[in-house]
Amino acid sequence: EILGFVRAYQSIDHIHIIKLQDVCEDQENLYLIFEMLNGVGSLCSRMAQRNWLSLNEALKVLQELSAALSAGSRSNLCLMDWSMWNIISGSFFNLTPIKLFGLGMAGVLYDKHLPRGHPLDSSLRNAFSFRSPELSRWDEAGIKNSYKKLSMHERTASDVWSMAAIIVNALCGHPPCTGGTDTIVRQRIIKGEMCSLEQELDCVPPAGITIIERALATDWAKRHSTDGLLSEPWIITHVIHNGQTDVNEVVTRLHNYAFLPIIMRAVGELMLDAMQSEKLHTIGEMFRSIDLRGDGEVDCHELIAVAAHRREDIKDTWGRLGFEGGVKPHDFVLANVFAPCMLSERMIE
Repeated sequence: EILGFVRAYQSIDHIHIIKLQDVCEDQENLYLIFEMLNGVGSLCSRMAQRNWLSLNEALKVLQELSAALSAGSRSNLCLMDWSMWNIISGSFFNLTPIKLFGLGMAGVLYDKHLPRGHPLDSSLRNAFSFRSPELSRWDEAGIKNSYKKLSMHERTASDVWSMAAIIVNALCGHPPCTGGTDTIVRQRIIKGEMCSLEQELDCVPPAGITIIERALATDWAKRHSTDGLLSEPWIITHVIHNGQTDVNEVVTRLHNYAFLPIIMRAVGELMLDAMQSEKLHTIGEMFRSIDLRGDGEVDCHELIAVAAHRREDIKDTWGRLGFEGGVKPHDFVLANVFAPCMLSERMIE
C-alpha cells in the first residue's frame, strides 16, 4: 500500500502540489524527501498576526487548492487530515502560488496524525476544527483509522469541506465551528452547527456565501466537486477581474497567432531568444492566471470559462491551430511575442 502511494504521488507533476523528490528507508523508518520551500508557515504567520486574507486572496487560494485536489484525486490521492500548515507558499513575500502538502498520507502512512507530529486535539495544528462531518463521526465513535472508513467519493467530498473550513478561517480568523474543547467542536461539526457566515464573512457577497455554505454541507453528496469549484463562474469572474490579466487581450493574441503564416511562427521562435526576462515572466504570470487546473496546459474549456463572451473566437482559434489538448506555455509565449508591448528594438533587430 505504501509503495502504491509513492508511485501514485511521484506520477503527479502539478504546480500546486509539493514535489516528492526522493524516498529512502532504513531498518526502522521510511523517509520522504520533498522539495524545499521557503514559505512554510506563511499562512499560519498571517493568522497569528490577525492579518486575515482579503476576499480576492482567499478565492485565489481556493482556486489553487481545488486544482491541487482535483489533480490528486485523479491519482486516487486525497488529503483528509487538514490544517493551515498543509498550505505552503513559495516564500514569505507572496502568498500565492501555494503548494499543498500531505496528499495520500492519511490512512496509509499513519492512522491518526503524522508520526512525531501534533495530535488531532493539538491547539497548534487545530486539525480537529477542519475535520469533515463524516470523519468526525468516525472519530467520535473511537475508530482507530477513520480515513479507511471513507469511500473515494467521500474522501474527495471530505477534502472539499475541509478546504472550505480553511478558507473561512483565513477570512475571519476562526473555523466554521468553534467551541471550548475538541469534543465540542467535533459534535458541532457533526450536527452542522456553524457560525453565521453572513455575519462573520462580511466581505463576502451573497453569491460567495452560497458557494461556501454548499461546500460545508453536512451531507457530503450535496457538496461541490473540486472541478465544479474550478469552473464556478462567480469565483472565476471575481479572481480574473481583480487580477492583472486582461483576458480579452489574451484571446485576441491567441486568435491573431492562429492566422500567422508558418514562416512568421518560425520568426517568433528566433525572437524569443531576444525577449527580456521580465517580459517572459509577465507572460508566464498571464498563463498561470488562466490555467485553472494548474496542469501546465490551457484547454479550450478553461479559456472559455474565463472569457465566455469570446467563445466563438476561442473555438475558431482552437480549430485553426489544431490543438489536440491545450495551449502549453511555449505556444502561449509565441502567441504573445508579436504583441506591441512585448517587442523591443533588440528583438526587431
